[in-house]
Amino acid sequence: MLTIHQATPSDAPALAALNAAFNDVYDPAETIAQRIASVGHVETAFIALVDGETAGFVCVRIAPCLLYAQPHAELTELFVLPKFRWRGVAGALAKHAEQLARERGAESLIVLTSDEKALAFYKAIGYTQTSTCFEKEL
Repeated sequence: MLTIHQATPSDAPALAALNAAFNDVYDPAETIAQRIASVGHVETAFIALVDGETAGFVCVRIAPCLLYAQPHAELTELFVLPKFRWRGVAGALAKHAEQLARERGAESLIVLTSDEKALAFYKAIGYTQTSTCFEKEL
């Protein structure tokens, strides 16, 4: 059975392990717990469990805009452990991100990725490719 809940500081160990598996970032659970508590008004994480076992996560960032009435919403992270893939977990996580963005007044949700499998996934669940992203190291 698939369940999804908003991450709280008590989910930090699971989120830290998922972040290490996905992004190769090894921040301690205590640091993740502090971030969950301090940035929850801007970025929210959801944790997916399959039969009680941690399966994946999604993060969605929603920030107010100075020149637009609607907030900017971005799906910043989405990861499902390999053993839970192709079971609807990623799609369910994306729907949670979309719902939160909608509830907070966003009219669209953007995703930045260059991964071919991710591009195919997002297209399959209704996203359209709209632009190119530029980045500059600071």
